[in-house]
Amino acid sequence: MTATAWTAGFPVEAGLPQTVRKDPPGFHEAIWTWGYDPSARVGWYLYLLHDIEDEALRREVVTLYLPDGTILQGGGQGRSSHGRIAAGDHLELECVEPFRRWETRYDGAVAPVSWDGEGTSGDPVPVRLRFSMEAATPAWNVEGDWGEPPPNMRFHQLYRIAGDVEVGELRTPLSGSTMRGHSRRERDLSAYTGHVLATALLDDGSAFGMFCFFGDAAELRLDHGYVVIDGNLHEARVVEVPLIERAQRSGEPLRFVLTGDFGTAVVTGESIVTTYGVRTTGPQAGLATSMGIARYEWNGRVGYGPIDRSHRMPAPTRTQTEGSP
Repeated sequence: MTATAWTAGFPVEAGLPQTVRKDPPGFHEAIWTWGYDPSARVGWYLYLLHDIEDEALRREVVTLYLPDGTILQGGGQGRSSHGRIAAGDHLELECVEPFRRWETRYDGAVAPVSWDGEGTSGDPVPVRLRFSMEAATPAWNVEGDWGEPPPNMRFHQLYRIAGDVEVGELRTPLSGSTMRGHSRRERDLSAYTGHVLATALLDDGSAFGMFCFFGDAAELRLDHGYVVIDGNLHEARVVEVPLIERAQRSGEPLRFVLTGDFGTAVVTGESIVTTYGVRTTGPQAGLATSMGIARYEWNGRVGYGPIDRSHRMPAPTRTQTEGSP
């Protein structure tokens, strides 16, 4: 595969973090890293957001999913980005080679949180997280294929990781896979009524993913997805996604259907651990949200990755499935 085949059509430098603002006013940069190690049964969601008003400020959100079902979360902000390192307070994401290799570091404290959005449930815990990332699939151009002109940019890419995590005094080696998302775009949520993000690297190197938005009646309005087969990325139309039908911590069955020049891909799965909440104020009041980690299967091939959904809905049945990820 050629070097440009990894870049989703963007110039190679688009894979670098923007440590000094170059885009027009109103644009911001976001980088997120979201994955799971099925052997360690540990998951992570790491998010860095470039403040719109302050070109040096990064806001961070760090979430860890632990084997016993505990969800740890923390936040912060800082102005320590430099060179090829995007950084907030305690989180650093370093680009070693654009679209190919990254280093991830976190050294801070996170607190247990309730899965159903009812706040913290314990004292902060010191966490030290380190892993290296090596690209396993080409990047997928999310924004460009929706017809939005430059400098709007958003791409997703799947990586294999190796490293470790220390929670308190317990150190755990990490492997597995992770999604890296990278965007620079305007934030216009005036027509936002929900979305679906799901993606995974499967055990044979194939992959699938999607980033879709809903219209007013929970119908798919932007039904955009992809699959990777034999190292080749195919654009796809998403024709079926699972809506949030109940507030469920884990064990929810999932089913996605994608079509394209490859035929039809039916991906099934089950949530491993999720959070749930309903926004109660502002223009998005009544929007149900659920995000976490899922196990996916496609034609007998298995993979793990993020599941992130939101849409307007009546209050669902609340179900807390027992068990741990």
